[in-house]
Amino acid sequence: MGQEQMRKTDKALACRRENVGKYMVLIILPVAVFFFSISVGRYPVSIDALFGALRTQITGLEMDTGQLALVRVRLPRTLVAMIVGASLALSGSVYQGLFKNPVVSPDLLGASSGASFGAALAILIGFSSAGIQTFSFCSGIFAVVLVTLMNRLLSFIKFVADTETKLPAITFWLMGSLSGTVLQDLHVFWLFLPACLFLILVRWKINIISGTFRL
Repeated sequence: MGQEQMRKTDKALACRRENVGKYMVLIILPVAVFFFSISVGRYPVSIDALFGALRTQITGLEMDTGQLALVRVRLPRTLVAMIVGASLALSGSVYQGLFKNPVVSPDLLGASSGASFGAALAILIGFSSAGIQTFSFCSGIFAVVLVTLMNRLLSFIKFVADTETKLPAITFWLMGSLSGTVLQDLHVFWLFLPACLFLILVRWKINIISGTFRL
């Protein structure tokens, strides 16, 4: 009995060490990808140049053209891309857990079409970045019961939108473009954070709809 207990303890410790290694990879890998994304592009940038530009931005000193492009263009796009990617990954995991289907997507309930319509309408009206995200989220929830109507309204919005300004903005947003991202758009992080924290907190109860009704 003692040897069996020791084997179980060793197995549990090995499993814990393996999990710690996985968590470390999941923490280090996004950081490495972030710095890699910042440094590559049409004009390669070193890590020292990045920190130098950030120090200049914080101290309020005058920045040259390269530093302005780095801090106000490349850095915001990279950060927003990581925020959006993390949110999509978490929401995809929730859908897969709820429906116990590894290939399920937001299109299953029409949330994707509703969110697209809400974002297109917000862009057409002229909302800020935070308003676009909020309107898109609320519309996605409402679209669960109105998916067909939302698809038709999205087509109508694209039809009446100005072809020179609004229609390209709508089209590129639906395609996932981050080309219009600026430093001020980083406040959308505070829209994603509460939803992500809530999903993480209720992760043990996420299979209710899939048949596990214990609370």
